[in-house]
Amino acid sequence: MKTKKYILLLSMFSFICCSCMNPARTVETRSKQSQDMPDSLVDEKLLALFFEMKDNPNTTILDSAVSLADSMADIYMDDERAHFKYVLQKIQFLVLGKQTDSAIDIIKRDNCSMWNKTGGPYFKDILKCRILAMSEKSKNNMHLYKTHIKEALQFVEKYITENRKEYISFLYNDLPHHKGKYYVTIQEYIYYSYLLYGEDEADRRLKEYQELYNIPENNIEQLKLLYKMDIMDFFPM
Repeated sequence: MKTKKYILLLSMFSFICCSCMNPARTVETRSKQSQDMPDSLVDEKLLALFFEMKDNPNTTILDSAVSLADSMADIYMDDERAHFKYVLQKIQFLVLGKQTDSAIDIIKRDNCSMWNKTGGPYFKDILKCRILAMSEKSKNNMHLYKTHIKEALQFVEKYITENRKEYISFLYNDLPHHKGKYYVTIQEYIYYSYLLYGEDEADRRLKEYQELYNIPENNIEQLKLLYKMDIMDFFPM
C-alpha cells in the first residue's frame, strides 16, 4: 500500500510540475524551449525532501526544503507558472511542518494569476480550508476538521454552480483526456466529498457523473484513487 501511495504522490507531483508549470533553467537564458522543460534536478530534490519529511519530520529538512522552494520562487518571479509551482511546494512543506499560519499567510500574500487559472477564483479559499482542516485533524479535533472540509467543498460546489455549462462541457470533452480548466476542480469535488461523506457517497457521485456525462470507466477509477490513498497533504488537489 505504501508503494502504491508513493506512486500516486509521484503522479500528483508530476501533475504540479509538468501540467501547470514549466520553469526555465535561469531567468537570463529563458526561451520557449527551456520553458517547456521542468527543472528536474530541483524537483527531484524537493520530492526526496518531501518523502524524508513524511517519514521523519524535523526542522533541518523543513528549513532546507522551504529555503530551496523559496529561492526558486524568487528566481522565477517573472515566470508565473514556475513561480506558482515553487510557491505551492513551499506551502506544502510548511503544512508538513505544522506551520499553518505561515502557510496561509503565503496564500494570502501571493498575487500570481496561476491561482485562478489552476483552481478558479475560490482556489485560495479552498486551500486555506484544507490547511485548517489538516491542522485540526493533527490535534484530533474531528469536529473542526469536518467543518473546514465542508467549507472547502462548499467553495468547490459554488464554483461548479457558477460555471455549470463550462463544467459539463469539460466532463464530456476534456476529462477523458486528462486536461481542461476544471481538472483540479473535479478532483477537489470527489476527494472532499469522500472526506466529508465517506466512500459510498463519493462512489455514488462518481456513478452519477459517469451515467450523466458518459465518462469512461478508466477515468472513474483514476478519480477513485484520489480517495483510496492518503494524499491530503499533497497539493494542489
